[in-house]
Formats: sequence, structure tokens, C-alpha cells
Amino acid sequence: MSGSSDSTVSTDNGEIITNSSATTASATVTVSSGTLTVTAVPYNSTYDGGSHNAITSISAVNQKGTAVNPSYTYSIDGTNYSDTMPKVQNANGNGQTIYWKATLSGYNDASGNVTAIVGKATPTFTLTGDTKVFHNTAYIKATASVAGTVHWGTSTSSMNSTPPVSAGIATNVTSRGNSD
Repeated sequence: MSGSSDSTVSTDNGEIITNSSATTASATVTVSSGTLTVTAVPYNSTYDGGSHNAITSISAVNQKGTAVNPSYTYSIDGTNYSDTMPKVQNANGNGQTIYWKATLSGYNDASGNVTAIVGKATPTFTLTGDTKVFHNTAYIKATASVAGTVHWGTSTSSMNSTPPVSAGIATNVTSRGNSD
């Protein structure tokens, strides 16, 4: 802080010294570090096959509520930090803990963690087909499709896809009576 102002200082014996009665004075001034309050919002959505930032937004304010711009670092183990935002992609059950630290000159460091969640998708399976009877046995000729994003081992298929492997659906029903 720069500038000048009139000051009044009291001594131990109660004597009051003002700017007009003293030409020099010494003082010790202690300035405490400011406080950062950080808000971090984790990713929380359903699996869609894409890679997403584990923290969707992060911001900080000082003790007066004024927005500040600290440097952030991130970790997935709470020990090894990097300025690279971790990504989440696969459904992770109970979530992935993401640790963060905020640093800004003149302020105490702030740290915390959030849990990023990628929920399991619920695919819709559709089975269509018709039944043919041959020698009194009904056979179903069927086609299966999946709506939504589904992860098949090492590949990802999207909307209205056919599984890359045969479903192996076979139904054998003995029929009595006339057939087509």
C-alpha cells in the first residue's frame, strides 16, 4: 500500500504522539496472508464414450469475496500434482477422487478434493423378428439392436448399433396344429 496518512500513536506511559509532535517514528507492521475460498465443480454425468475434464469449473474468491485468479494443480492420488486437468471417461461406480491445490502470491494456499462421477448408461435392447414353423418346431429369426452408447470390449458403438458378436439367440418351441 502506498500513500500517506495522519497517525496517532500512544506510548506505554499513555503519552500521545501525533505527526505534529514527532519527526520520526518506527513501527512494525504485520500483514497477514489473504484467504482463498475455492469452488470446484466435478464432472457428474452418464457414460457417453467421451473423455471429460474431471472438474468442470473451478474458481476462487478472496476474503472480501472478490474473484481472484490463482494457479491450480491437480492430482488423482493426493500426492503427485500437475497443472494438467485429469480426465474421466469410463463408468466409475463410486466415482474418482480429484485433488486440487490453489496458489496465489500474498494468499495462503488452498486445497481440497471433489468426486467426479461417470454413471453407467442404460442401453435399450430391441429384438425383432418373426417365427417360422418347420416340422412342428417353431424357429425365431431375430435381429437385435442397441440404442445408446455401448462399450463392446475395445470399441465404442453409438446409437442404433448392432453388437459386434452374435447374440446366439435360439428358441425351439414345439408346435401342435397347422403351420404357415
